[in-house]
Amino acid sequence: MTLRLRHLVDDAPKRAKTDIALEVHRTLAESSVRKQNVVVTGLPESSDITDEQAFLALCEENFSVKPHISNLGCRRLGKVYEQYKSRKRLVHLRSEKVARDVLGEAKKLRNSDNEAVASSVYINPDWSPAESALAYENRQRKRMARQKRAEQERMKYQHETLSGPLTKSADIITSPDDATVLVSEENSDVLRVTRVREQTLTTVNSHVQL
Repeated sequence: MTLRLRHLVDDAPKRAKTDIALEVHRTLAESSVRKQNVVVTGLPESSDITDEQAFLALCEENFSVKPHISNLGCRRLGKVYEQYKSRKRLVHLRSEKVARDVLGEAKKLRNSDNEAVASSVYINPDWSPAESALAYENRQRKRMARQKRAEQERMKYQHETLSGPLTKSADIITSPDDATVLVSEENSDVLRVTRVREQTLTTVNSHVQL
């Protein structure tokens, strides 16, 4: 028994490396298979046509490519929780290239003549749970970066608008409580607003008398 335990202990590193190698191989193989699939969200479920026919009709009406579905076909994911809520479809395509072509056309759905398709139907890669989590984090970072840039542009525009010279034909003024107006030049026709509350800005088309 002691020799058996010692043998197991001595072989532990080797078995660990073997398990890691198998897991890596399994993950790569799964990833390769997933790259041949796409996931369709929002496609209505129907008893009149098959999911394969519905997917091909969607592509024919909106895309410039006609994808080839593999013999695995389509599979509905999850369970029905609401009567009128459709399930996602896992669509098995014939190759990675076919899947890439479909994903490359997917953005065209936003411009579909069918309002229901334009607002509700999406086609995404068949990601693993880990890949989905990473994709979500990337979308969050990009969204925050866009919001930050938009805010910076808004502040820049506001600063340039408020700090520029105002002509007498369209002077921006507020009540004394909401702004500090200083004469920037001896010419009384030119005023510069240095501090204005954004919410109370009003435009007055009149000559400001000092």
